[in-house]
Amino acid sequence: MPVVSFIRKLETRGRSLNSY
Repeated sequence: MPVVSFIRKLETRGRSLNSY
């Protein structure tokens, strides 16, 4: 499912920004 890949990408981005 490409959706998982999309969420993974967003998660990596959020982690990089340390938003969470």
